[in-house]
Amino acid sequence: MQGSDRWGNTISSSEKVDAELANEEFVNPFEGIDNVDLGRFRGSGMGGDVEYLDHFKGRSIWERCSYNTGVSYLTGIVLGGVYGGVEGYQNAPVKKAKIRMNSFLNAAGKRGSRAGNSLATVAMMFSIMEYAVEHVEVDHYINRDIAEIAIPTLAGAATGMLYKSTRGPRMMLMYGALGAVVMGGIYGGNKIMKGRMNFVADVLE
Repeated sequence: MQGSDRWGNTISSSEKVDAELANEEFVNPFEGIDNVDLGRFRGSGMGGDVEYLDHFKGRSIWERCSYNTGVSYLTGIVLGGVYGGVEGYQNAPVKKAKIRMNSFLNAAGKRGSRAGNSLATVAMMFSIMEYAVEHVEVDHYINRDIAEIAIPTLAGAATGMLYKSTRGPRMMLMYGALGAVVMGGIYGGNKIMKGRMNFVADVLE
C-alpha cells in the first residue's frame, strides 16, 4: 500500500510508519538499557544486596580538622605575634633600640605561640562538634535555612563548654553562650550578606 506525506510525496506504508516514528516527540527514557546487567552493580556484602554510595555533607572530618586547625593556628600566630610584639616594644625595660627589639621578639613569640595553640585547639573541637551535630540530621526537623545557622551555633556552644569544662559549670555555661553567639553571628551574618548580594545581582540583571 502507498500513501503520501504532508508534502504530497508518494511513499509506502512502511516508510510512512518509519517517518512517523522518527518524528515522534516522545522520547523513551529507558531506551537502550534493555541489555544492562544489573547484577554487576550488586556488592558482595550482606546477601548480595545493592550497595549505595555513602553520602557526606561537605568535607570529611579529617579534612575539616586539618583545614580549620591549620588556618586557625596561622591566624593565632600572626595576630598574637603582632599584639605581643607591640606590647613587648612598649614595655621594654630600657629604651635602647637593641633592647626594645629583643623585647619585641620575645613577646611576639610568646603571645603568638600561645594564641596559635589556643585557636587551633578550639578549631579542632569545633570541627568535631559540627560534624557530630550534622550527623544528628537537625535539618530533618527544622527548616533548612534555619539549620544552616543552628548547626554551627550548637557546635559553637558545645565547643565553648568543652573548652572550659575543667573550670566548673559557671565557666562552661559562659563560654558555651559565648561560642554560640560568636558562631551564630558569623554564620548568620555570612548568610545575610549572601542574601543581599544575590538580591543586588537580581536587581542589576
